[in-house]
Amino acid sequence: DQYGKRHDFYMPVKPDDDRVPYGNVVTGTHGTPEYIASLATDRYQMHLPVSRQMIRIANEKMSMCEQTVTNWLEKGAELLQNLLPSMKKLLLKAKTILHIDETWCRVKIKSKNIPNGKYFKKYVWVLVNKLTGIVYFLYDNDESDSRGTRPISSFLESFAGGIQTDAYVVYKFFTGQRDENTHALCWAHVRSKFFQAAKYGN
Repeated sequence: DQYGKRHDFYMPVKPDDDRVPYGNVVTGTHGTPEYIASLATDRYQMHLPVSRQMIRIANEKMSMCEQTVTNWLEKGAELLQNLLPSMKKLLLKAKTILHIDETWCRVKIKSKNIPNGKYFKKYVWVLVNKLTGIVYFLYDNDESDSRGTRPISSFLESFAGGIQTDAYVVYKFFTGQRDENTHALCWAHVRSKFFQAAKYGN
């Protein structure tokens, strides 16, 4: 407008178009799904604190308080929880192949004995089903068993199909206990060992 501020709104091209303006915002917010997704990406993937997001928001000539951003992220998380059962059902479709690996991350955990929190090494399991197009990140916050047999075994309890992984013993143990599952080793992990040997062997 004449003040240099940008305004987004819905204006139908056809006079008989009766769609509701702002109909694409997330319920309980004034943000679109795409905008809230970008906030979540900055906060949780890029580890950008909300206070720093406010600087970017101000640079875009928007006016919003930190609590609003936090509320929108909480609302988005609440809505995403409803998708998890459907995503898991597609992920664990029978007679498909899951590609699984795990990686660690540092997680700050607060407890009664550690009120200010302390960083612990925790594991995130990544599961990919190429047939159904689902990528699923499984995080288990168990104090002493975030990478043991229990997290992945309980998650895959209803799965009947193949899994492709590295040679981590947990996967071998899981498939060894279940006739409905087949275990295939990942050649990319094997190749990496030969690649490292060729690089440093001379």
